[in-house]
Amino acid sequence: MTSSADELVKKAVEMREAGRIDEAIIAARRATTIDSDNANTWWQLGLAVAEKEGAAAAIAHFKKTVELSSGFAYGWHRLGEAYKKTG
Repeated sequence: MTSSADELVKKAVEMREAGRIDEAIIAARRATTIDSDNANTWWQLGLAVAEKEGAAAAIAHFKKTVELSSGFAYGWHRLGEAYKKTG
């Protein structure tokens, strides 16, 4: 991961934990632009989007996460949970 994307991921985590979800989404979205092949950038975007808009809105982000990191069990769990909630 590039240092810029790494910094944005850290910022996204901090913002999400502080309840500043809109800012977390902006930071994570920017990180995916800088390093689109990194699963963690998509994971952080998915977590923030899920918190703001619900699991269904985060499906594409969780799907991209597991495409890039197929062994990430919690990513698969969140993706399955999102699909389940959408019926």
